[in-house]
Amino acid sequence: MSKKRKHKRPVIAAKFAQSNTGRGQSPSPPPPPTPPSPPTPPHPAPKKRSRIKLVFEVFGLFGLCLGIASGVDQLWGKFWPTDPIISPHDSASETSLILPFNVENESVVFAMDDVQFTCGVDLVWAKDSIGSPIMARDQAFLVGAATIEPNRTIPVDCDASDLLTVNADGVLSFDGSSTILNNQHPWFPPWTIVKMCLWLGGTYKIAGIIPASFKSEIFQWPAAPGSGAWADGAVVQIARKNQTIPGFLPGSTDCSARIQYPYGLVQGPGQELLVFK
Repeated sequence: MSKKRKHKRPVIAAKFAQSNTGRGQSPSPPPPPTPPSPPTPPHPAPKKRSRIKLVFEVFGLFGLCLGIASGVDQLWGKFWPTDPIISPHDSASETSLILPFNVENESVVFAMDDVQFTCGVDLVWAKDSIGSPIMARDQAFLVGAATIEPNRTIPVDCDASDLLTVNADGVLSFDGSSTILNNQHPWFPPWTIVKMCLWLGGTYKIAGIIPASFKSEIFQWPAAPGSGAWADGAVVQIARKNQTIPGFLPGSTDCSARIQYPYGLVQGPGQELLVFK
């Protein structure tokens, strides 16, 4: 009788288990996963400058620009368009009524092209040949056009010889216009100018494009009766109540401290144009 074979149980797993547990050690756990890198924080936004600091910076830049402009002005002159310097100079003789001005263009770059000049009469006080006094205020007339090159000075004349015109009908007008100044009684030229207060103005276009205008201060001629010279500097007038002329208000012979508006502008034989500013 044949003997049954005994099947041996596989011991591989047991041996494997024995090899792992025989020393009292538990199975090694798998390595933990690598944690993800934290996101890179964004760059912090720059702090907003305070308004006060910004204002100081703007004023500082403005002051720097003014300093540079002042330095350039002192060394080379003005590079920008500017109002001219206007100053009167004495007439050729005591009896001459052609009253000259010097007009200086301070810009070293920009010419003053085709300037239309205006002679303003704040006051004219005159007497005719028999001594009848006449006074007119706030008038002006055109005296022609001229160009002033950069950094140059030109003479401009205010011709006062025809300021007071007696028309054929005996009516007195200003510089030949049809605007009546006085028709109370006949007048007998020639005239003797006792006192005038004048200013000089002009209009032109910067670079032929931008409209510009200027007006001087008021100057007194003559400085003293019969002198033929201008009073020094612009008029700074203090009213004198004791200086009166029969038929005129006290202080009416004083020059104005500034140009008065409106004034009448003579442009030809027609009516004067009223200028309000």
